[in-house]
Amino acid sequence: MNDGTQMSSDPLEVSNYVIVKDGCPIRFDVMGSGQVEVTFGEPRNGCQVMFAADALRSLLDGATPVLREMDERFERECVS
Repeated sequence: MNDGTQMSSDPLEVSNYVIVKDGCPIRFDVMGSGQVEVTFGEPRNGCQVMFAADALRSLLDGATPVLREMDERFERECVS
C-alpha cells in the first residue's frame, strides 16, 4: 500500500468497503495528466480513491450500460 501520493504499480489496492448513497458528496481532483483522486463524503472523514486516467475511462464506459439496466429494472418494478 502506498501513502496516497503516487499510484502503485499494482492494478488494484483495496483497504475499505464503501457504500455510496444518494446525496453523498463526490469530488474529483485532477492530480496530473495520468491520475485523478475521487473523494466520497466530506474531506475530513471521507474515502479517497485514486484512478489512473484509463481506469477512470473504463469505469465510466461500464457505468452507462449498468445505469441503463438499473433504470429498466426500476421501470419494470414500478409497472408490476
